[in-house]
Amino acid sequence: DIPLKWCLEHEGMFMSIDDAVDEQLKIVARHFQHDIIKSIRPYADPHLVAHALAHNSIIVTNESSTPNLNKPRIPEIAAKLNADTCDIWRFFRETGLSKYLAGN
Repeated sequence: DIPLKWCLEHEGMFMSIDDAVDEQLKIVARHFQHDIIKSIRPYADPHLVAHALAHNSIIVTNESSTPNLNKPRIPEIAAKLNADTCDIWRFFRETGLSKYLAGN
């Protein structure tokens, strides 16, 4: 399929789950447990947060916080576990990429 072909052609964009991420994933998954049980699709959110914690990274997401405690999103879980998040616009500004956006 097309997404698989693209992924195989761009292997360098992906990171393996190392021991540090695996350890963080055990902690992070508990916070996403309700969502994971109800999800029938592959679920990357816990892995993203675990990677950020294990490698002191910032999660770039356009998800916003939700008041629904039964379906937490990345910003709530990251905040509980002291992982930093930012939206795409902050990412563009802080990396200097905003000068390449249309209208700038």
